[in-house]
Order: sequence, then structure tokens, then C-alpha cells
Amino acid sequence: EFSPTARHREQHFTTPRARPHGNCSIPSGKTLPLFVALKLIKHSHFHNVFHQLPLEFTFVCITDRMFMVNSTLVCLSGKFVLDRIFVSDKHKILFCQTPKVGNTQWKKVLIVLNEGLVHDHDRNGLHRLSSLTPQEISHRLNTYFKFLMVRDPFERLISAFKDKFQQNPRDEPWYNEDIAPLIIAIYRKSHWDGALTLSDLHFEEFVRYLVDVGVRRQILDQLFTNRIIHWMTYTELCAPCEIQYSVVGHHETLEKDAPYILHAAGVEGLVSYPSFPPDITRYNRTKVEQYFSGISKRDIRRLFARYQSDFHLFGYPRPDFLLN
Repeated sequence: EFSPTARHREQHFTTPRARPHGNCSIPSGKTLPLFVALKLIKHSHFHNVFHQLPLEFTFVCITDRMFMVNSTLVCLSGKFVLDRIFVSDKHKILFCQTPKVGNTQWKKVLIVLNEGLVHDHDRNGLHRLSSLTPQEISHRLNTYFKFLMVRDPFERLISAFKDKFQQNPRDEPWYNEDIAPLIIAIYRKSHWDGALTLSDLHFEEFVRYLVDVGVRRQILDQLFTNRIIHWMTYTELCAPCEIQYSVVGHHETLEKDAPYILHAAGVEGLVSYPSFPPDITRYNRTKVEQYFSGISKRDIRRLFARYQSDFHLFGYPRPDFLLN
């Protein structure tokens, strides 16, 4: 029995068909003036598609596309989004990776489908959509089965912070040797000589960096390059308002959603999702409250404003227990 929640998302997370030529699906890096957007929506194709969407989904997509107040670095460039999308031509599948939402396992699934060996997932030989010609990209965006996975935005941030700055299981020294000291130097309220090496990055400072909408954060993001993907929004990573994804799966219901995705993609008999502990995907409110206990209400509200589109687009409830 396949997850009704995944099926529901397949029906309701339908977005305008990708048009990879100077438009949203390969974003140009420029926001659209409001009057241009309204003209596009009045155009029959856009009007019909938007008309089928829930009003809130449409509003969030339009608002996010028009103003892009949270976007930094190259998140609007076409190559950036297309670099996130892995291709299985054999089975006509596109997968947009969203870090800290079980991407490694899904890439292993694609490797198996491509009849390759499972090895280092950073050197897996999977093709990315950005490696193709514009015509090849257009064909795949408009005809292939496309999916992405999401999880509660705040819990994902905690997972990224723990993985990169506290545990660092992949031995990636640049997070604590390069990124953390710069965040501490700018956002720690008080520090002394040597504090940058004697003290680890605190979650509170990480949040201050994330909610900064000024030039300091823009400069840091440029210095950090593509390592910021672990805390970028889903809308920045995968352009769900521009690319018509077939299914959006939720990390919290992965046990049901993974089989449904494989079924919907037509590969359920060829591969199975790797097994995992049943409690690993469960939402942990206690953990969220613990990490946010030292964060000011002002910064929590600013953080929610930054990730608000991710909450709204993918059905996650507003975290009033943190905001109020």
C-alpha cells in the first residue's frame, strides 16, 4: 500500500512546466518586475497552471520569485539549480538533491538503477542535468519523472549544524577551520584573542549568520562557495516554483514515501530503498526546543521569515511553540 500523503503531494505540488530558455526553470539571476509577472500569469498557459494550484502555494511561489529577499550567491543561476539534479536516462528519472534529507541513499538507488557500483557518493559517476545541452535539458525537464525530498526546515538546519560543525563524520575540515571562525568573528557577541580556536561555533551564532540580510552575509556566502547548500532553502536549491516535480516526498514519512516514489517512477521491482532505523526520520520536537532554547525570539522569527516559503510550500506547520 503506497502512502496517500505522497500521492496527495504528487497531485498538489504541480508547478509551471519548465521552460529552459531565459526563464524560471533555468533562472537568469534576475527577479521579475511585478507587472511582468502579472502579465505572465494572465497568459493562458501560466493562468491555467496557476489556477490549478492551492492559492497559498501560488502566492508563496510568486512572492518568492518576485522579491527573492533571502537569495544569495549564485542560487538563481541556471547552472546552480541544474547542478543539484541527478539524471537516470535509462529509467527517465530526475532527482534534485536537498542536503540533510537522505540524499546519499537516493543516490545509491540511482546508481543501482544505472547498473553501477555503490561507492563514494561524491564520486558516483551520476550525470547532472547541468552537463547536458539546453535542448537535452528541456526534453528531460518536460518528460522525465522528477522528485525531491524535504524535511522540517528547522530540523534540517539542526541536522546540518550537527553534521558539519559538531560531529563532522566525513572529515571535512573546512567547516570548522575556515567557515566557523569567520562566523564567530562576525556574529559572536563577545570574544577574545584565541577564542576563534578555543571555542566551537554555537548554534546561536549560526542562526545570527543565517538571518543576516546585509552585505556581511553576502560576502561570507561568496567565500563559502557551494558549501552553503546544506542550509539553503529548498526553493533556492531545486526551484520547485519553476520546475514541475512529479512527487515531493517527506523525510518524516519516508517509510511510506520511498516505496511510493519507486512505484510512481516505475522501478519498484528493480530496486528498493536501503533499510534504516524506524525512528531516524521521526520529528523530534524536544531536540528542536533544546537547540532553540538559547535563541532570541527576534532571531527565531527572522529565521522563520527566511525559511517561510519552505514551511508553506511543503505543508510544514508554523512552529508557534518557538515563535510565540
